[in-house]
Amino acid sequence: MTTNKTQCFLCKKHKFTYSCRGCSNEFCFEDLTKHRQDLTEEFNTIINNYNQFRENLQETKENPQNSSLFIQIDQWEKNSIEIIRQTAQQCRQTFLKENKEFLVDIEEKFNKLIREMKEIQEENEVNEMNLKDLKEKLREITKEFNDSSEIFLKQGSQTFIKRISVKSTRKSNLKKWKQSGSTICGGNGRGDKLNQLSYPGGIFIDKHRNIFIADWGNDRIVRWKRNENQGTVVAGGNGKGNSLNQLNEPTDVIFDEQNNSIIIADFGNRRVMRWFLNTNQSEILIHNISCWRLTMDKFGFVYVSDREKHEVRRWKKGEKGEGTLVAGGNGKGDQLNQFNVPTSLFVDDKQSIYVSDLGNHRVMKWRKDAQEGIVVAGGNGKGENLNQLNCPEGIIVDHEGQIYVADIYNHRIVRWCEGDENGEIIVGGNGQGNEPNQLSYPRGLSFDGEGNLYVGDLENYRIQKFGLIIVLMHGITSTASAMEGIARWVRSLYPDIYVVSIEIGNGKVDSYFLPLDVQVEKFCVFGVPYLLQLPIELRDLLTKYAYETAIQNAVSPANYWRDPEQLDRYYSNCHYLPDINRMNCNKQSHPQNVSQFKHVQDRLHSAQMNDHRTLTDFRP
Repeated sequence: MTTNKTQCFLCKKHKFTYSCRGCSNEFCFEDLTKHRQDLTEEFNTIINNYNQFRENLQETKENPQNSSLFIQIDQWEKNSIEIIRQTAQQCRQTFLKENKEFLVDIEEKFNKLIREMKEIQEENEVNEMNLKDLKEKLREITKEFNDSSEIFLKQGSQTFIKRISVKSTRKSNLKKWKQSGSTICGGNGRGDKLNQLSYPGGIFIDKHRNIFIADWGNDRIVRWKRNENQGTVVAGGNGKGNSLNQLNEPTDVIFDEQNNSIIIADFGNRRVMRWFLNTNQSEILIHNISCWRLTMDKFGFVYVSDREKHEVRRWKKGEKGEGTLVAGGNGKGDQLNQFNVPTSLFVDDKQSIYVSDLGNHRVMKWRKDAQEGIVVAGGNGKGENLNQLNCPEGIIVDHEGQIYVADIYNHRIVRWCEGDENGEIIVGGNGQGNEPNQLSYPRGLSFDGEGNLYVGDLENYRIQKFGLIIVLMHGITSTASAMEGIARWVRSLYPDIYVVSIEIGNGKVDSYFLPLDVQVEKFCVFGVPYLLQLPIELRDLLTKYAYETAIQNAVSPANYWRDPEQLDRYYSNCHYLPDINRMNCNKQSHPQNVSQFKHVQDRLHSAQMNDHRTLTDFRP
């Protein structure tokens, strides 16, 4: 502050005054002290408000069941149960009334028959005609008594309990892919040469990024190794036929790593086959099934969609016979317990089954042991709007439950989140064509271990690869250009992935004032915080107020600040550095702790931070 003999802003007297940098007003010494006290009180009020908000936030995290939405769900459950209870009680009363009248009627008819028998017995007039008549009347009464068709349950067409679902307007940190794909298999026209494909169907990618392709038109399964310009026939390829060394229009293939074998939907031969890659021997696993697509869960159970019976069945390891019905099986239709040509399948870790219901233009999810499914994509008729599908087939679900669908006749791949009304186009959707950003009747769909997307492009006779985009965010006092070294390193490790480095807001300025836990939640911080480069005023502020809640929530360098003279406050109040080092929990290494943040990828580990030093280098 500077001194001048001028009028004080508060007392209005001419004195030696001091200028306040915040409000630019002049104060005498006495009033300056009061002014600073007022500011301190206001600051303390803000800190108290921040602390109160933090307590509310922590309370909500620890007790989510106390939230109003959770309470509304509980209330809906109670109301629905009460409606069911009342309806059931009314039905019981109606049944008892109708059943009583029914039994009275049966009893009257039976008593009448007894009287007839007594009359015949008293008159001693038993003959063949009497016996035949008595037998027929008893048969009729027995049939009427055993026939429950007069009293039955009728299910209404309208739902009397409203189905609810939880939706959110929050946008997930969704992955993005390059919009122009690269052809990695085929693309040399339709044909039977090793660098060609003919109507590729299902695809499967193993951990070595070998691609197994059901080459439908060539009656074979081909394997393309990474960076090779032609494939190798690993099953079939001996002409169309039903011998054990032949295939007939195979539609799908999966790789069973445990047995080093592939399992094939041999659609034209109505069978599912296993082909051992080491010996080139094959066996028939399932006979007489209109198998279109198949998949395997983590337990090794095989699931197969049957186009004719409109159902999905499951077979355990070594199981023969008809397997177990797990979805559909109620005839062709559009009800929630029916399919109209089920095609591609996906099974998650909870054994929920996702089914592309081609003729109903929707994707269904059947939870384990459910009697009907729910619509998780499409279901609004055939069309090209974002709430519609047109003959969906290839399907895959990521670990966040996001559903990726090959929308065949819209020539696009769309992503849906369960509960959303609309999907979004992630690749394709630029009309039918053979350009890098176009598709022509896409069918197969898969991801590799790096998150790159592979599409079986049916009538372009090729497999297209769409590279994942990685976004790098700079750190404190840094800019996007400072991340170029890391970007080059990532590109050298994963040449197929598109890497871009972008600014956090206005770069250096915003990097000061966006808390690090917020940055991690949104993007993941890869930059190095150069704390020694901070302005002296900011360093003085951190020294005094670093562990105040308001500062922790507003100034990102405070999240790294470790003051040896305030270690207790550091461990209890600092929001970022102690958390990732887990000083109050256990002695995990830094990379293990960082990996607990949602968006920190396994392939970008930071160096060990001994003694709570900041991040200093990156290594694979």
